[in-house]
Amino acid sequence: MKNLPKILIVEDDPDQILMYTVEFESYNFQVVISRKGSESAQLATKEQPDVILLDILMEDKSGLDVLRELKGTEETKHIPVIVFTNFSKEKFEQEAKELGAAKFITKTSRVPREIVADVRELIGLNLEEEKMEKARRSENILMIEDNPYHRQMYMTKFSHAGFSLITAVNGEEGLRQVHEGGIDVILLDLALPGMSGVDVLKKLQGDPATKDIPVIAFTVTPKEELPSDTRKYLAEHTVAYFEKMTQLPNEAIDLVEKVLKR
Repeated sequence: MKNLPKILIVEDDPDQILMYTVEFESYNFQVVISRKGSESAQLATKEQPDVILLDILMEDKSGLDVLRELKGTEETKHIPVIVFTNFSKEKFEQEAKELGAAKFITKTSRVPREIVADVRELIGLNLEEEKMEKARRSENILMIEDNPYHRQMYMTKFSHAGFSLITAVNGEEGLRQVHEGGIDVILLDLALPGMSGVDVLKKLQGDPATKDIPVIAFTVTPKEELPSDTRKYLAEHTVAYFEKMTQLPNEAIDLVEKVLKR
């Protein structure tokens, strides 16, 4: 995930955070989140993002005060800041621009993809050209997952990161894909119809041809809610445990990259 543009999003609404994180990651941004205005200037100094997307109405500190701090600090004054809010432009736009905001956006007037385009234009990136120019990787990732939404979402994310993601909707199909060869990492859902993910893992471990393929347990179930014997087996025969409901797709890509480097 090196050399990708980095954005710091200063936002305290969980739904907005998730929506914009997914959107920016789908266009190959590294996304850093600050949920508190009081911490955002320090985080910007540390992370040195290419651009900052700043909500004005934060609970602990006004976005305008954050902007004033960013532009008054030597380490961050060069970073372009886009201010965005749900409120009318007239109320805040003039002050934001006087403080040094590069752009002012009303959230209700722009869908997330348009905001991504605004950000990319500001930092000199072309939305479609970069997607077409992404270097392809040779590694093949197999995702065994029965949820069509998750399959499509992760296929999109991995494709944008340069990976070839192959999918299977159940354990039997997944095993056939593995035995066709060329799989470097497996993302294995534990709650599959028919053959369970653990049963798939046992078959992989029982075959000399597949037992060394790294498997990441990929599920909505928190690890602590699994039976103790299942947790023990997964700890012994998987390289990582990924919780789909609490971890973002970009984290799955980072995890796969770490596994491939081992």
